[in-house]
Parts: sequence; C-alpha cells; structure tokens
Amino acid sequence: MNDECFITKEKNYYIFNFTNEKGKITKKIKLSDEYDYKPFKNGYAKFSVIQKNERRYGIIDQNKTVVIKPDFLELGDKNIDGLRVAKNDFLMYGVINEYGEWEIPAVYEKIYILSVNTIAVKKDNWKIIDVKSNIIKDFPYNISIESDFFNDLQVFSINKKYGILNINGEILLNSICDQIEPNPDNGYWQVLINNKWMLFKEDEGLLDPEKYLIFTERK
Repeated sequence: MNDECFITKEKNYYIFNFTNEKGKITKKIKLSDEYDYKPFKNGYAKFSVIQKNERRYGIIDQNKTVVIKPDFLELGDKNIDGLRVAKNDFLMYGVINEYGEWEIPAVYEKIYILSVNTIAVKKDNWKIIDVKSNIIKDFPYNISIESDFFNDLQVFSINKKYGILNINGEILLNSICDQIEPNPDNGYWQVLINNKWMLFKEDEGLLDPEKYLIFTERK
C-alpha cells in the first residue's frame, strides 16, 4: 500500500485499487500473480519474475503494458525523470531510461542517482559524473560513499569515520562522526561524536542539544 493504491489478492490475481486524496477507489486493475509486484507510484510499478533460477526485474504501467522488460538482476525504486539504476548479468551497475535502454553503461561496482544531471559511481574509486559520463568530482581512494542521497546530502566515510557531503561532492561535515543516523528529522541529522549525540544541519552546522535544554526542575 502507498498513497496511490493498495493491493489485494484474489485467486491467481493481484488487484490494484487506486485511490484519490480522500481514500476513495477511483480505478482497479487486475494483474496475474505470475509476477511479484511493488505498489504503483506515479502510474508505474516494478515487477519481478524468476527466470533461469534468478529473479529479474522490469516495469509495468497502469495499462498493463510492460514498458521495461524483466531483463535486470536489480532495478532501482527511485525514478528521476525516467532514470533508474540497473544491474546486468555481469553484476555491474549502470543507468537505464524509461525504455530500458542504457543511458550510462553498466561498468560500475555501485551507483547512486543524485539528480537528473548528476550520478555518483564507483569504479575503483568514487566519482560524481553527469549523464554523459563526464567527471564532475573525482574522490580520493580512501573516501567511500555510504548511502543514497537525502535532500541532496549524502553520508561518506574515511577510515570508519563518517561525514556529510552534497551533490557537488563538497564536504559539509568532515569525517569526525562515529555514527550518522540515515534519516534526518526536519533537516537535522543525528551524529555521534566522541560518544555524544549532536545535531547537524547544512545551514546551521553542528548543534549541541544540551545547550537548548532547560534543567531548572529535575528529579
């Protein structure tokens, strides 16, 4: 279930129930349970099928048309202007378009799509490239990208210490953290530095929560 539809099961079919903002069902489509499906989002759903003892992934639309054939060992959930990360039979990653064609060849060990114009890729070391594979930022070998981007910020590490950078590869928080919680709350990241939890926000820097607490009454 998501904010667009919920799925029910009926014999050998999945029923996708599409709803409006009030939760009223506005459309139903029936798809064979030959495939496994993710919920529809923006009119498309990822599906998978077992072929030659391997699970492969593709994309189907609300007209029951397969728009991307299940040819990929992995297929990213994120769709940025039709671009998705995909993994080929050689266990390498690239980026495909809405037709399942390679926009960026599958020659990388790992990929994160940052925006419609920038992608983080790993081949020996991490780089940020554009959709034409031109290098925007070439990171040193000791820098490792650790997470997908959240609001254009991403966690990286150096020697098991963590920091935060932006989509241009600029370091906003040096690798001084023992841990960074992956999902910031209202733009504030929880970071652990020298056994003390602090907060970080791009336009405010590091914040010590204890400075904002009042202990005039305590037991």
